[in-house]
Amino acid sequence: NEGDLWIADDGAFYLTACSQTASASPQAETNSGRVVNLKLAIANAVPRPNIEGADRVEASVSYFRGSKVEGWRANAPLWRSVRVAEFLPGLDLEVRTVGSSWRWDILVARVDDPSSHIAEKTQSEEAPLQLLIEGAQKVANAGGLLEITTELGKVLVPSLETSHSIDVEVSTSSSSLTSALGSGRTTRDEAWEDGVPLSIINDPESLRFSSFLGGATDDYGTAVAVDEAGRIYVAGLTNSPTFPTTTGAFDQNYNGDLDVFVAQLNSTGTVLEYATFVGGENNHYANGIALDGNGRVYVVGSTASTDFPAGYTRSTNFPTTAGAFDTTFNSGSDAFLLRLHADSSVLDYATYAGGSSDDYIYEMAIDVSGQAYVTGSTASSNFPTTAGAANMTFNCGSEDAFTLRLDPTGSAQFSRSLGSADIGAGLSCFDLRS
Repeated sequence: NEGDLWIADDGAFYLTACSQTASASPQAETNSGRVVNLKLAIANAVPRPNIEGADRVEASVSYFRGSKVEGWRANAPLWRSVRVAEFLPGLDLEVRTVGSSWRWDILVARVDDPSSHIAEKTQSEEAPLQLLIEGAQKVANAGGLLEITTELGKVLVPSLETSHSIDVEVSTSSSSLTSALGSGRTTRDEAWEDGVPLSIINDPESLRFSSFLGGATDDYGTAVAVDEAGRIYVAGLTNSPTFPTTTGAFDQNYNGDLDVFVAQLNSTGTVLEYATFVGGENNHYANGIALDGNGRVYVVGSTASTDFPAGYTRSTNFPTTAGAFDTTFNSGSDAFLLRLHADSSVLDYATYAGGSSDDYIYEMAIDVSGQAYVTGSTASSNFPTTAGAANMTFNCGSEDAFTLRLDPTGSAQFSRSLGSADIGAGLSCFDLRS
């Protein structure tokens, strides 16, 4: 089973979804997809063994979770394996990724290793190691795997391996399974690096960094852009009041329902340079993000908020700016467009774009002078077009495409609908002069 494996001082914790084929009973089908939490531990292990990362990869991961900076972790190392050193005298436990799965092995320390304070033969002459599995009702050997029966269904876990002649007894509260494993010996590798493993991934040779960004509930990244210096700009939506905004940002407070967020990370993903909410009451959705040559950030989406500053929104209080193309919520879902100052402290402009029905912006482009070109779809027969536009009227289909160009202040230079008696939508746009 695929899942998450956590290594702690007192054992390993394995979280995985219950298999749907565990049983033919209706209860098994009900339990399918529910998470099983198993604790696997070696009896009589030392209480606080040394846990080391091993086989380090070049990538790193950063965690920006919650609103408190002291809880953030930047540039944490990644490892292909974890070693629990001397969990019993003379024995190490190694957990390693193998493809999309994992394996765990008992390694016997060298006899002449000064850190090993028992002879090699001592452990093998004693009683078998006892692997305790909490959360299991029954354990069986299934072709080299441990088939663990739980109250939710069956889970397959790799068998504990060893290249030395050590017996391992697997125990639960109601059953036990003893198997003699292998012969020979494995020596301690002197090349293991020191450090605390924060994450393990499967050979991410091309991964340069990976970062979490969010608060206590749901967060979604929907658009990303990168500037010439390699800084990363992310737009998305969140319903986390604890989303990690930064000091001096335009909006540091959660507005309710789904808020848009805009964040900037440095080129290595280790520093959250700024993050801000953008929203009003009701839901807001960010569909796209773009940059201009001055570091300003443009975001489009939709809103149902009458006080929203502009994506699509149902918010009647989306924060629009004076002089913008459309400062009033129009009904349904309105499209929006906003521009943030380079340091995220000021909303340069924000505007609605919509009529009496649903309106959505799907794509935008920014030219060298800071003009914004957007396109999307509208079901509004009164979508605001500009005088002299090639097509100023709705074309009677269920949806029309539209194009809109805004100057650097957020005022419309032209707005036109495009369509026929059927469905129309604008999906992409670009500036031929850029």
